[in-house]
Amino acid sequence: ILETAVEDPQRLLQALDSWRDAATDAFLVSMRNTAGASRLWPQDAALADRLLRFFVLEKAVYEVGYEFANRPEWVHVPLFGLWRTLFPEESV
Repeated sequence: ILETAVEDPQRLLQALDSWRDAATDAFLVSMRNTAGASRLWPQDAALADRLLRFFVLEKAVYEVGYEFANRPEWVHVPLFGLWRTLFPEESV
């Protein structure tokens, strides 16, 4: 994919989107499997999903602040991640 992706930026973006989605899904499944057995984690799936979404949002907001303070030219990266977290249906 990389050899042709250099010639086709759209294909590279699609490959990166696929990789990010697969990595995110793997992380969330692992997180649910690991935390799901804990008494500290909600047994209600909807509540657990909202809690996990809160933690992802909290981390994204932290990353925006970090980039503003240390690498303002990179702040678009966590801002885009924050946007995708808040509005996943609009980010497709």
